[in-house]
Parts: sequence; C-alpha cells; structure tokens
Amino acid sequence: MQWSPAMDIDGKHKKIDRLNGLSWGMIAIIITLIVMSLALLSWDRYRIVDFVQTGPIADTISDIVGPLISIASVSMMFLAFYIQYRANKLVVKQFDYNQFEHRFFELFRIHKENSNDVVNSFSNSRASTYQHTTQGIKRRKEFEYFVSHINLEYTNQRALPEYMAETDMEILGRVWGANQDENFDQYYRHLFLLVRFVVSRDFLSYEQKRSYLRIVRASLSVHEQVLLYYNWLAGDGRKWEDGSNHFFTDYRMVHNINSRLVIPDFAPKSISPFRELLLHENYMKEDWRTDDPLFETERPTRG
Repeated sequence: MQWSPAMDIDGKHKKIDRLNGLSWGMIAIIITLIVMSLALLSWDRYRIVDFVQTGPIADTISDIVGPLISIASVSMMFLAFYIQYRANKLVVKQFDYNQFEHRFFELFRIHKENSNDVVNSFSNSRASTYQHTTQGIKRRKEFEYFVSHINLEYTNQRALPEYMAETDMEILGRVWGANQDENFDQYYRHLFLLVRFVVSRDFLSYEQKRSYLRIVRASLSVHEQVLLYYNWLAGDGRKWEDGSNHFFTDYRMVHNINSRLVIPDFAPKSISPFRELLLHENYMKEDWRTDDPLFETERPTRG
C-alpha cells in the first residue's frame, strides 16, 4: 500500500495513545502492589493474622515475598518511566514532522508563484497568443512553446558548419544560456531547494520522501520536466544528478518525461547514467511496488 502523510499522522497518534495507555496501566499496577504491601504490613498490627502463632513458616514467606514485591515495584516503575520516555520522543518527532510539513507547503507555494513568474516572463518576451486563456492552459502552452523553441534552435545550430567541431552538449549549453532569464534561473534553483529539503529529512523514510516529491512532480507538466532535464544537460543544473544527489534516478523527478519531446541526441536511454541504470536497474525502488521503473515511458532493456 502506498504511504500517505495522513496515514503517518494517524499511526503516530495511535502509537502515542497505546504508550500512554500502557504507562497508566503500569502505574495502576504499581499502586496496587504498594497497597497490597501496606495491607500485609498492617495484618500483624490489627491482628488479622497472628504471626506469633504461624511461626517460622510465616517468617519464611515474608522474607521471600517482600523482596519480590520490591523488585516488581522497581521494575514496574522503570517500565512505566521508559514507556513515558518513548511517548515523549514520539511527541517530539510529531512536532518535527509538523514543522517539516509547514515548511514543505510554504516552499511549494513559492514554487508555484515562481512558475507563474516564468510564464509571465515568457509571455512578455514575445507576442503571446495565450494572454486571454485560463492560467492553467496559458502555463502549459508557454512551457510547450519554450521546449519547441529550444529544440528548433539546437537543430538549426547543429546543422551550421561553424559549429561542427562542437559537441552536442556544448551547443545545447549555448542555446540554453541564450534563451533563459533571471526568472527561469530562480524557478529551477528554488525547485532544487524544495527537492533537497525533502530528501535531506532523516526522519522520513524513502517511501515518505517519494510521496512528498510526487506532489512536487505532479505540479510539473511534461514540458517542464523536459526543460528540467535540459537544465541538467546544459550544466546549470548538474547537482540534480551527480555523485551526491540522485534526484532524477532514485527520486524520479523527471519520471514523466516524454522522450518524443526530447531532442533525439539527448534521449534519456542513451545518456549516462540513465543508460546504465536502465540496463541494470541499479537504483532505489519502493518496497510496496511490484514495478518501479526509472521513466514512465521507458522500460529496462536487457542485452
């Protein structure tokens, strides 16, 4: 079953309730033992049992039962305090989790605002035909236009004789750098900050991190994921997938990329490290899934 934030919150609340219930139960047992011990000590005083008449047998029972009751009382007290300690740790963890969620959704809100700024920047830089459409359609169309523009610019420059000596990456890097502005840089820098914020939370499991990053990825159109991929290829976003970060592979931030929209020279299945990973499937996967491919439209190819 896929993890969700609501499931985690309910689980933590149930754990806290169970630990609190056990703690109060242990305290009740301890109080009962103390009352029983006081009652036994009172028997001789009020002549309920005459220990003079019972003799050595009563003394033996008293010597055996007394230490056992003391040991049991100390053990129960230790267990009760330990249970309370665990409950307190869960409360602290819940506080950290609430702080994380607040920060996550604040960063996500800023990401959406940055996305709108990029769309407006695209619209202002050319005679946009989408000014009077709804914001969602306008947003999708502007990113779609930008992908087509980058692809066309690259194809044209790749065919020019003066660029024959350059590598594919060098041409893409120049085309990419010439067609973006400050808003676009800020958009992807902040998106990187948001993803890194989730991945770096040690108290979240891998499945939990993937669940939050699905929320982020769901806000990206397929064209935005293509541009994020180009941003990485051009060198500006190299930290998305390198020796330290595996946001494209282990965390699937370009999982929905459509290979038909990508310049053929840069098809993911032919670019390292995706080429090797698709062959050997050597990347992190969610335990609950029977199939967790690297890309939605690609499947591992075995030779």
